[in-house]
Amino acid sequence: MPNRILRDWTDSETIDALDAGTERFFVRLIMKVDDYGRYSANPKLLKSHLFPLKTDVRETEITRWLAECEKSGIIALYNIANKEYLQIVNFKQQLRQKSEKYLPPPACYADATQMH
Repeated sequence: MPNRILRDWTDSETIDALDAGTERFFVRLIMKVDDYGRYSANPKLLKSHLFPLKTDVRETEITRWLAECEKSGIIALYNIANKEYLQIVNFKQQLRQKSEKYLPPPACYADATQMH
């Protein structure tokens, strides 16, 4: 489980522009990513890890929310060895402990995530 102090996103115009479902998805995602802002982008896993008790959330919504987050520039999606991953762009959380749990994006994606 990640161990960090979260920063306040409530005054972000980018986050405010998201619809309520996408924002709820993103907030739950922040709580699950590793110390580098990375996580699996598999919709089935995201559904079970982010919304384990919600029976009204479907994988199709997860897929849509992922696309909206990527379109808004708050996450980057990447693929390594046929597995989908995501990274929160500009994560910059205050880390208490550094430990990578998910693979980093390839160099071409890493450069893009640092530009935002």
